Amino acid sequence: MIDLSEKETVEKAKEEQSWMSKIQDSLLLGKGTREDLKEFDMQLREDYHKELSDLRKRWEEIYLEILESKQPSLNRKTKTVIQTLDRIQEQVNRATYGYAPLFNRRGQIESNELARVFNYDKEFGEYLVRLKESEDNVAKSVEEEDWDAVSDGINSMKKVLDSTEKRWKEREEYFRSKEM
Repeated sequence: MIDLSEKETVEKAKEEQSWMSKIQDSLLLGKGTREDLKEFDMQLREDYHKELSDLRKRWEEIYLEILESKQPSLNRKTKTVIQTLDRIQEQVNRATYGYAPLFNRRGQIESNELARVFNYDKEFGEYLVRLKESEDNVAKSVEEEDWDAVSDGINSMKKVLDSTEKRWKEREEYFRSKEM
């Protein structure tokens, strides 16, 4: 069963194809479309990786401000957030499933599956927005030296990070059925 949004994504990828991709698509049974979808998804993940890298840099600044303010109870919590950001950042950077050669032991990857994961990855951007909002709240509280609010903000950020990491780990299961 093909979701309408998957079909729309495949059609949009076909519209954007160069003439060489269209030739490859017709000769290799849709390989051109699959390659284009892979490229779109890789670019999206590169953008997410950069956003996560920027978030991490801001958390390093927050961490240093907390250290300078001598708030030892917040040091470990902040470091945990940074470590989780590092882990998610690397998972996004190394997400390679779906980028297999034409003949793959696990089975041919269809355009609809690639469209499904691309759409899934687009939705992942909403989690990055939530991370940014949480980080903004913590940064504001640090600036105001409201340490109780900082502690609450860090706890909130950890929850958002946990849901973000869980969402990313579900990616492969969503992308490829267990039957393969």
